[in-house]
Amino acid sequence: MRLPYSRLYLRMAVYIGTALLVFILFGAGILAVIASYELQDYVTTRQSALGKQAAEVLARDGRKALEVWLREDSEVHGDALIFILDQEGEDILKRQLPAEYANFVTNSIITPPDDPASNYRPLRLTPQLIGPDNEAYFFLVLPEGISLW
Repeated sequence: MRLPYSRLYLRMAVYIGTALLVFILFGAGILAVIASYELQDYVTTRQSALGKQAAEVLARDGRKALEVWLREDSEVHGDALIFILDQEGEDILKRQLPAEYANFVTNSIITPPDDPASNYRPLRLTPQLIGPDNEAYFFLVLPEGISLW
């Protein structure tokens, strides 16, 4: 039986397909390395004890001291941003949240509980800091920006 095309074309198709596959895998690997490098400071800040430090400052000295701590004393690593939000979703330093995170924060972090009198509180994606006046604040760590360039 004779093939309608020569083996040369078949081999060329296999080589080109293999080269494309290798190129795509190499590109995905480079992208993963760049993303992990870009997110390294964010992960370091998120896993640090800054949230506990903020809770201690809030419990000991109140909101004004927490504002001073956030502005001056918090040791943020590199490209990470820390926001402490009140119940309305406003940063205590009156900074604007990055636009790409605003919807996420509104839907996943600052939603009020269904029944405030209930002892059940739904899962939040950030730690909550409870002040001496029983006011809740949300400790939010965000990456400053991720860019391939």
